[in-house]
Amino acid sequence: MRQSIDILRHSLFLNCLIALNWDMEKMIAKSLLINLIGFAKERGVELSGVLSRLKFNFSDEVQMVLFETYAEVFDHVMKGTGDENLGLHLGQSYNFAALGIVGQIIQVSRTLEGGVTKAIEFFNLFSNVLSVNLHKQSNYFSLDFELDRECLNRYPEACKHLVISSITFSFREIHYLTLKQTFPQEVSLDFDIHNKEEFTSVFKQPVKFKAGANKISFNNRILSEKIQFSDYELLMVLEAVARQRIDQAKGDQNSFIQNLKSLIYKLLEPEFPSLSLIARNLNMSERSLQRKLRAEGTSFSRVVSEIRKEIALDYLKKDLSIKEISYLLGYSEASVFINAFKKWYHDSPANYRLTLR
Repeated sequence: MRQSIDILRHSLFLNCLIALNWDMEKMIAKSLLINLIGFAKERGVELSGVLSRLKFNFSDEVQMVLFETYAEVFDHVMKGTGDENLGLHLGQSYNFAALGIVGQIIQVSRTLEGGVTKAIEFFNLFSNVLSVNLHKQSNYFSLDFELDRECLNRYPEACKHLVISSITFSFREIHYLTLKQTFPQEVSLDFDIHNKEEFTSVFKQPVKFKAGANKISFNNRILSEKIQFSDYELLMVLEAVARQRIDQAKGDQNSFIQNLKSLIYKLLEPEFPSLSLIARNLNMSERSLQRKLRAEGTSFSRVVSEIRKEIALDYLKKDLSIKEISYLLGYSEASVFINAFKKWYHDSPANYRLTLR
């Protein structure tokens, strides 16, 4: 009940801001800027100078910031990373709980259609630069994203990549809520991109560029899919543990391995991200990433194994069954997890749990 009141209060507060500022200034939610800043820091981009010049304050209670501020930081991050597909990687890294979207959806929705409808209502409070609408046809539905033209002309890169990150996030959200591999029927963008191959890899089909619209379409039948409440609760445990580990990594010595682990934690779904996905998010080739890991005296599979070993203990401290822990660690069967745990700690998960209490 308290959470519902907090969400309602937050929504009303944003609506008040919109009523006061929507016609005067182009705004965006502060949480999206903070996410961009965190993304940049994990990739070694120095932002203290630009944030100081912009007089950005992390601790104030303001919920919205000028889009001009967001765009300037975005351009700095894009230049610092050299990442042509920065919007795609941002959309893959968005944290659902931190954005405050999924919690509201779960409380008011039973099916994906209800969830998408409420998500759109909430999304449109995040900025007056980009809006999204649901359009239903006889066999498919589409999420249509419309940019403010004046803002697009003033801040072209930030606006284009905001659309890309939003479409990517929407695709990921649908998988996240239903826990089913659902692929779009069509993805269209109103502009061109140099590196098109990665878009095909992410969306599992060619993306239409310079198509005159920004949208993603799915078969209508998925709208009746039920939102997976029990699995959602497990995934919230995963996100809480992942955020705790990310915070711990920030306190450790700044190293490539720690930054890599932070990125893996952010991309857990709970399936572990592939080497290819991690390389793309680091703006590296797979071969370059493998060479870098060899120079650090490790490998990608070893890093993933270390993460599983670390967070297995975190999960054992919680009221989760062995089967649920196996699922959160990305194992297909509980027996596979039990065998791995015995190799790590020379005991079964059930017996080891007794020593943690």
